[in-house]
Amino acid sequence: MAVSRNKRLTQSGVTLVEVMIAMVIMLIVFMGLIQASLLSIENNLSNEIRDEATRIGSEYMAATRSTAWENVANLSWPTVTRNFRSRQQSYSVSRWTTIPGNTNIKQVEISVVYADRNAWSTIMFRSILRQAQ
Repeated sequence: MAVSRNKRLTQSGVTLVEVMIAMVIMLIVFMGLIQASLLSIENNLSNEIRDEATRIGSEYMAATRSTAWENVANLSWPTVTRNFRSRQQSYSVSRWTTIPGNTNIKQVEISVVYADRNAWSTIMFRSILRQAQ
């Protein structure tokens, strides 16, 4: 009997409890990695949506600058819609003009409003236009 008892003590191996503990630790690590990946994908999509709003505002400001000075006035354009990863995103674009004291200068403001993560965001573009003489 003493021989078989010593034989069991010298055997090396992993018990079922050790394997289960290692699997639980690996599961926790993988769950953290998956959550980090999902957060990264969500932030990436938000950045794409914001970048598109910036592009839209830049396009509309360039169009405003190429418009004849006397035709630049307050204006709301139709809603702009873009697709991102099979998700539709709507942007509302508006233009305001003010004439600050000097009659041959107009301050133009382009506003792009969009919803992202259940909150409204706005990107503003401002420029001063001078009447050609």
